[in-house]
Amino acid sequence: MENEKLLPCPFCGGSAEYRNDGMTGYVQCQNCLARTDGVYSWRDENWKEEVAREWNTRVYPKEVQDAICREKPFKPEKRPYLYEGKFRECKCEFIVRKYMNFCPNCGQKLYWGE
Repeated sequence: MENEKLLPCPFCGGSAEYRNDGMTGYVQCQNCLARTDGVYSWRDENWKEEVAREWNTRVYPKEVQDAICREKPFKPEKRPYLYEGKFRECKCEFIVRKYMNFCPNCGQKLYWGE
């Protein structure tokens, strides 16, 4: 599994690479230098497998997860009390107009297609 593809950095999107200082092995972003915890590479011949799994299954910070969700287009919902389909409701319950591409309240990307 040494050739497992490493996912981009969750903080800056930079590419990652394996690093080994002779004692510990880890994965590190080449751009912002974010990294995994070290694994004793001198003791474990499968250290790359372990750090790749840790790097590729990490949880994005809440701010990053929110930004990813906002970029996925959301179709605003029709509500019976809103005027003739020109207004709809975003998932944050803010009223949006049909011409808006983003919700001004939460930043959600909007999709108006039928």
